[in-house]
Amino acid sequence: MTFSPDWTAWIKTNTAAGVKPDVIFGILLRHGFGYESIRQETGYTPSLPLDRLLNPHRAPHEFLPNYTRQGFQKFPVPKPLFDKMLRFYNENKDTEKDEHVEGFISGVSLSKPSTTIELPDALRKEIQDTLTPLVATWSGKAVDPTYVYGIRVYKDKAVLKPHRDRIETHIFGVIINVDQDVREDWPLMIEDHTYEPHQILMTPGEMVFYESARLKHGRPTPLEGNAFANVFCHFTPSDYKSPSIRYDTPKPTDED
Repeated sequence: MTFSPDWTAWIKTNTAAGVKPDVIFGILLRHGFGYESIRQETGYTPSLPLDRLLNPHRAPHEFLPNYTRQGFQKFPVPKPLFDKMLRFYNENKDTEKDEHVEGFISGVSLSKPSTTIELPDALRKEIQDTLTPLVATWSGKAVDPTYVYGIRVYKDKAVLKPHRDRIETHIFGVIINVDQDVREDWPLMIEDHTYEPHQILMTPGEMVFYESARLKHGRPTPLEGNAFANVFCHFTPSDYKSPSIRYDTPKPTDED
């Protein structure tokens, strides 16, 4: 098969729309174009193995572009902000409420696997105001804050199922480690852009920036400890639109 003008235009349209080159490559393979002819037409050599390129059942999250090289990075929390968060946590532990996140957080302890402590509006705003320029610098995009959740406290034997976050509002995420009372380190598992899993350890006062809608992440190993307190924040690029791809591919012609 050779590339007709319609197919060439289709490649340019989806490339301009931010569709990942590997996704375009896989669609062309499934339409019968040869690997080498696609590589020559697009000027791109895939980073994914052939079986992944040929898999048509990709999650919508995987159509998101890569904003950073690896997809995640650990930083220290600015000290004035962290001090306020830790003080608030220590002064308000008695206000925690059982949390119900069916299908994502599970555990075998007698109590609920996680609880939450509601944050006051002023502290939420300070978190957003502090992190917004930092996330923008890291991602290379102007960003808008979308959510700041309360303090989630995971309990003994808690497990967080690996998942991707909301594609509408959670393009970038920040996990802030506020405090922990653990017997063993509890790693965050996160995939990079090549689907390679990584284990990240966090201590109080550290935070992880990550492309939370695109990259699968979680804590699949049961927590060995009494409490692990995190705050989760989310952002989207200011010019963000939900990803789309033109599946109305050109009709076959005599040239195809």
